[in-house]
Order: sequence, then C-alpha cells, then structure tokens
Amino acid sequence: MRYCFFCGAVVLGLTALAVAEPPGAAIKGIQPAPGAPVAVAPEPVPVVKLAVNLGAPKTRALKYTLLPDPLDLTPGNAAPLWNRAGVRASAIERDLNQGPNKVIAPVGTPLSLEGKVVPLKDLPRKEIHAYLAHFTKALRLADQAARCDHCDWEFPPLKLQDFDFPRNDIQHLRMVAALLTTRCMLELSESRFDDAIVTLQTGFALARDIGKGDTLIQDLVGIAIGAIMFNQVEQWEQVPGSPNLFWALTDLPAPLVNTAPAMRTELTTIFRSFPPLRQLARDSAKGPMSEEEANKIVSELVKIMGDLEGSRMPDWQKKLGVAALAIKVYPEAKKYLLAHGRTPEQLDAMPASQVVLLYYVDDYDQIKDELLKWMNVAPWEARAGLDKVSKDIRAEGLPGNILVRLLIPAINKVYDARVRIERTADYLRCAEALRMYAATHDGKAPEKLEDVKLPLPLDPYTGQGFDKFYKIMADGTAVFEVPSPPNMTASLGRRFELRGANILLPPNNK
Repeated sequence: MRYCFFCGAVVLGLTALAVAEPPGAAIKGIQPAPGAPVAVAPEPVPVVKLAVNLGAPKTRALKYTLLPDPLDLTPGNAAPLWNRAGVRASAIERDLNQGPNKVIAPVGTPLSLEGKVVPLKDLPRKEIHAYLAHFTKALRLADQAARCDHCDWEFPPLKLQDFDFPRNDIQHLRMVAALLTTRCMLELSESRFDDAIVTLQTGFALARDIGKGDTLIQDLVGIAIGAIMFNQVEQWEQVPGSPNLFWALTDLPAPLVNTAPAMRTELTTIFRSFPPLRQLARDSAKGPMSEEEANKIVSELVKIMGDLEGSRMPDWQKKLGVAALAIKVYPEAKKYLLAHGRTPEQLDAMPASQVVLLYYVDDYDQIKDELLKWMNVAPWEARAGLDKVSKDIRAEGLPGNILVRLLIPAINKVYDARVRIERTADYLRCAEALRMYAATHDGKAPEKLEDVKLPLPLDPYTGQGFDKFYKIMADGTAVFEVPSPPNMTASLGRRFELRGANILLPPNNK
C-alpha cells in the first residue's frame, strides 16, 4: 500500500509545514576540524508571552468556537466546495508567479519564499490586504465549504491495484490552509477578533474534513493543517484584548482528526485487493487448494507487492519465482501454522504455496488486530501496546511476512502525529486557563496550575496532569513550560510566560 509505505516521509514533510524549525547554526568562535561534524546550537523552546485583559466584559462560555456554529450550517457536501477552493487558489497562485509582472507573497506570510518569521505588529498589512484580494473567491468557497453539514470525499474503495488513484485535490487544499493562515495573521494584527474566529473556524473545519477521508495521507494533511491552525490560536493568546478561548478549545473534538478509521481502511486493503485472501482468512478449515490456484494468488501478490516496495524488496525475492519463494518461506510458514493449531497431516496435503499464503494471511490478521485494538484507547495506555507490536515486527526479520513488513511500520508514525496535535490542543487549553485566572485576579497568576479550578486536560503521553510544568519564578513571572514529546526536537515544546508587562489594564485604570 503505497500510501502507508510513504507515511514516514509524509509525516516529516507535513510537520515541517506545521512547525517552523530554525536550522542550527555553528557555535561562534569554534572552527571544527576538517571532516569533523559541525557543532550546532541547541534549538530553543519557542516562548509565548500570554496577554491578559483585566476588566474584560464577561461573555458566555461559547461565544467564540473553533468550529462553525451548527446554526450556521447549510445542507450540502463540503468536499466539492473544498476542491473548487483548492483548485482556484492554486491556479491563481500559479498565475501570480508567472510573467514579468508577477506578484510575490508578502514577507512574513506562509507563502513567502523568504521564509522569514515576522511578528504580527510588523506585518506588511497593506501588502497582505492587496495580496489576499486576488484570492477572494477561493476564500469565499472555503468559508462556504466549512459551513456545509457534511463532508464525503466519495473516493472509490482503496485497493493496491489502484494505488496511483489521484489525490491532487487534497494537495491543493494545503494552499487554502496557507491563505487562511495569512488571513488570520492579518486579522489578529488588526485586533479583528470576530473576523479571526471565522477564519479559525474555517481552518479547523478544513482539517477535520480532510481527516474524514479513508487514507492515512488525508489524515496526515488534516493533522498538519490542524497544527497550523493551533499555531494561530497561539498567536491569538499573545494579542492584547484577545478573548479567552479556554472553552472553545475544550469544545473541539478530541482528537480533531481520528486516525482510527483510515488505519482500519488501509490495514484491510490487502483483503479488498485480493478477495481470495479474505476467503482464506475466513475459512480456517479450508482444505487443500490446487497448486495452480495457490501459485496464481502468490504470483499476483508478489508482483504487486514488488511494484509497491520497489528497491526495498530483498534481492532474493526479486530474483526468485513463485516456487522458489514458497520453498524459501515454507519452513517458517509451516512452523507458524503448526504453532497455531494446524496439524502436520493438513499441511502435508497442501501445496507449499498454499501453506505460505495461510501463514501470510493469518500472521497479518493477528498483527492488524493487535494494532487496531489500541486505536480507541487513551494514548498513554496504548503506547506500550503499539511499541510491543513494532518490536515484534522488527524481531521477525527476513524473510518474514512481506505483507507485514510493507504495510504496517508507518502506523506508529501516523499515530504519533495524532497524539502530538492532541497535546498541542491540551497545553493551549492550560495556557488559556492561566489567562482566564489572571484576568479575574488582578493580573496575578495562580500559585499552582490546579488553582485555576477548571477542567484541565491530561498529558496524552503520560496520562498525568500538566501541573509539573508550571512554576512561579523569583521575579513573579508565571512560567508554563511544556517539553517536546519524547525524542522530538525542542521546537515542538512551548514556554508560556505570564508577567505584568503583558497585562492590559481596563481604560479607567490606565
């Protein structure tokens, strides 16, 4: 399954889209010896300076939400509108970049080729207004799509034989996400919070809707776009006068993109692609097949898996024919099936290729279920089980089960992407809880995080609260520093600071 096979690379690419990571620079004053690795400065944890508004008028809990209000939804399928928005936006962007009078995206925006990070207050607002004007219709289509009452991408059932089925429409939507981010940045820089919340609603709806597809690629694009939108929530938290979004974040679906359905679809694709394999899996008492029948299935299976796996397929599998493959795997297959209830008499009556097929199918089914059973369990409980499955697959080695080796290893990477975005939503909720507390306590931060008296989330990596990441410094600054996930770059962590300089006093107290 090519989608699953390339998931590792996609995770890395989309993570780069969602989180800007500055490249390491050589340490000044030290010249490395010829051939020695260049020393790099450790990546800093991004700092978020929370803005607090004293005396802000009390509003209802869900005046602001991060998904469109159900009362604003209209009957219809969002997918065609999303596609039209993406195609139109990509075409306009392509036209703007051509010819002698090409229009360049403003510095500091996601579409700028310069890649500079510009504070909201320093954004070239006039240029951004002019640039976004080219995309008015595309953005209007996106806003309409976000407010449809359902989304069905209507892709045909996924099969290995159709792995080149185009997904260009999904890729075009990354352009829509970049435009929404640009529009939100502009609105926040002008303190137009009512407009910014509409843009955030459209962006989060886009992430959610893409994640309703049946492939992991769609889930990963949805997760990446969700991460981009959460970055804008982080910007929101730093703008003086910004309303509190604690309950809006709490109201979001958790997870925003549920990867379980796509994982189930992809992990069962092998049976949609080869119906005889499913029949084998269902009929555990099936007797001997003809050698011709068994060899035909194995031949087609090896051919398609070889096309998908390409150069990663071991040389011995490329060179050997079906009969040789059966001989190579037969001892391992027979040992496995004997350990799982088959009798020597049953196996001796079967052609070697059928024994190999039974082994492939049963082993794959076992591992598939071991993965899927954890998908709807709390992440901190599921992690150990998923790690054990990966360890068992690695221990299997070669020749091993070609189905397992090709289709399953990327699952953990996709699951980790889902958990990372859950954690982002959770620590942003905690930061909003701090802002809410300070706004109602004369700008003072709580001594302990639990003092906010709000339903705080648990860290999805540990199942514990975020309390241990909170402290009050000697100068009175409240610091909420969440480290990056295990074995991840420091730029995926966050340091939230709440201090007097960030507090906005009511007009009569200035």
